[in-house]
Amino acid sequence: MTGEPGIGKSHMLTRVGERMIAAGGQAFVARAFEAEVARSYGIWIDLLRVTVRTQSREELPPKLGLLLPELGAAGDGPGDRAQLFEAVVDLLRDIASERPTAIMLDDIQWIDEASSSLLHYVARHMDAADGLLIACATRAGEIDDNAAASRVLRSLDRDRRLRTIELATLNAAETAELVRQVDSVLDATRIFVESNGNPLFALELARSYRQGGADGGRTIDAVIAGHLAPLTDQVRETLIWAAAHGRVFTPDDLARVVPLDVAELLMALGELERRGLVRPVGNDAYDFTHDLVRQAAYRTLSQPRRRLVHRHIAQGLNALAGTNAALAAALVHHAALAGEDEMAARACILAGEQALRLFANSEAVGFAEQGLRHVERLGHGPAEPELRIALLRIRVLAATGPGLRSLPSLSEAITEATNAAEEQGLQAAAATGHYLLSVVHQEAGDVQRAESSTLRAAEAGRAADNKTRARQLANTARCLLELETEIARSRELIDEAGGIADSLGLDLCELHWARGLLKRWDGREEEALSSLSRALALARRDQDRWREYKCLTWLAMLEQEMGRYADMQAHCEELRTVAARLQEDETPFVETLQALATLASAERSANAVLAKALARLRAVDDKSYLAYALNRAAGLYRQTDCAEEARHCAAEALTIASIMHRRNEIAIAQAMLAPFGAEAPAQGAGRFDPAPCGPDDLSARARSALCGFAEPPPAIPTAAPTPDGQM
Repeated sequence: MTGEPGIGKSHMLTRVGERMIAAGGQAFVARAFEAEVARSYGIWIDLLRVTVRTQSREELPPKLGLLLPELGAAGDGPGDRAQLFEAVVDLLRDIASERPTAIMLDDIQWIDEASSSLLHYVARHMDAADGLLIACATRAGEIDDNAAASRVLRSLDRDRRLRTIELATLNAAETAELVRQVDSVLDATRIFVESNGNPLFALELARSYRQGGADGGRTIDAVIAGHLAPLTDQVRETLIWAAAHGRVFTPDDLARVVPLDVAELLMALGELERRGLVRPVGNDAYDFTHDLVRQAAYRTLSQPRRRLVHRHIAQGLNALAGTNAALAAALVHHAALAGEDEMAARACILAGEQALRLFANSEAVGFAEQGLRHVERLGHGPAEPELRIALLRIRVLAATGPGLRSLPSLSEAITEATNAAEEQGLQAAAATGHYLLSVVHQEAGDVQRAESSTLRAAEAGRAADNKTRARQLANTARCLLELETEIARSRELIDEAGGIADSLGLDLCELHWARGLLKRWDGREEEALSSLSRALALARRDQDRWREYKCLTWLAMLEQEMGRYADMQAHCEELRTVAARLQEDETPFVETLQALATLASAERSANAVLAKALARLRAVDDKSYLAYALNRAAGLYRQTDCAEEARHCAAEALTIASIMHRRNEIAIAQAMLAPFGAEAPAQGAGRFDPAPCGPDDLSARARSALCGFAEPPPAIPTAAPTPDGQM
């Protein structure tokens, strides 16, 4: 339903719910708030918090814990968006199977992008046949300012899953009927002319005239302000503090900030409810009867008083946000309006990290950028480098994913913040800064700068606390292994990090990840699978989405090398759900791995599927993945006696690997080309002599290829068992 403010959209939603209940069904309602437009899944959290009360906790899908922490841990396994969205659908399907159900979402012009995506998913996977009705209300015109929400509505409209009802203003007869409900002796014609048929304005004018108001030509704000004038000071102040909260509020919310005792506060709330300015919501909260009432009350505050009110609210939230990340977005809002830049920046870090855990990466980017603006206003104070690096970390991690999108240009900002941290002796922050630079350089294909940055991160980490030191040493070892350089150094760092971790009782994702890559390097594939599986489990435990998708990628690559295509396909599907969660439509490397499995199975369409996948991988310009994939393709073609295809893939792999200085891929490509007498390209690193190549010079896979051993023929894809590993 669409219409102007005051036209009756919320009233119509209420009637929908009443009709559903009268027909033997059930109804649940939630609304979005302008103050919470960046709160990830905000409207759904409020809706689900009500709906789960009707269900046995033991029967609830575990993944709902991602949105409702009070339900406990989100269970084992992947925590991606597909799992979360399916949990919501499962809950709604269970509820609707008991009796017909309506969910009403009000003011969706203010929902966040993650909430829009969940609405789209639910609407596409459920309909009236499942016993579910979804009714939404939005202000006409303003919905177009919300790109995510309007995109969802257009998509549902194209799929014929949307019915739009435009609520028009009342005519003179309808206005007269409404006015008679207030007082039959009032001049309905005059009220119709003044209100222009807006139901809320007409009602407020009728009430005003009934109470003796005689001024014509007033706006609805003026009429509402007239209703507020008779309030006592205590009641008016309570209303103003409630309005400043910007959303549904509880008596406890007000008790933290309003200077009234419990009896006075309850009296004030009772008076506001009696006058029709606020109404109960559920068992423990209140909301304004209309946002126009909230806005009118808030506008009575002068700017200095607004800042003071928001500062008090922010201070109350700040004391709670450390243990309740769901409050972080509200804290950002109030701290920003209070002009408390450091508090707002720290709240942006909490809110951004929470958004990353929920795969709401667009919201995470928004919090990071807002936080950086607050840091700019702080100047070069002692907190500035740590805050800036923490926010840049969110910005980097929010930009990475299976879609292999280019990272934003952040190296200069990270370098500046890292240098400032080093100057102030903030070693943990400096280590994080160098780590971020290694990620940026590695994603950009700059191997030398990535290696330099990760080594500097290890050195900076040595001066930090032992936990930071262990984590950073393992991270540097992992990075060096991914870059295929300094392998002997990686072994030393893994041993050192392991010793520290054992002494502290730490179980670090980064350490298991590095061990898995080292075992893969050494050709100990079963052990590598076990270590990488443990790293994945820890990433999921910590809701660390970046490490989750990275570990999934490595597991899929390793299983592809081992010919365990069924296991590889399972991990590829998990990567696709991660990509969907990040709103990435394409997963070029995942598609390439799956195309290689198709090639190994000798399917008739394999060549075309692989060519299409490789073209997409070239388009995103990820040369490291491309060189790897081309060598894998060359090996598979060679095993099926497709000599020309093998030579073509190996030649391209050699050229790309030489540009990237990827010694393993250079060696493998040379081995593939040897039967053809092909030479390395001019920009290459030269032909490798297998004799002097030790375990730290080339991986076992590359040394095997150089020594003339073809990679073992992969079996026809079967449901090969995954080796037992600690999960």
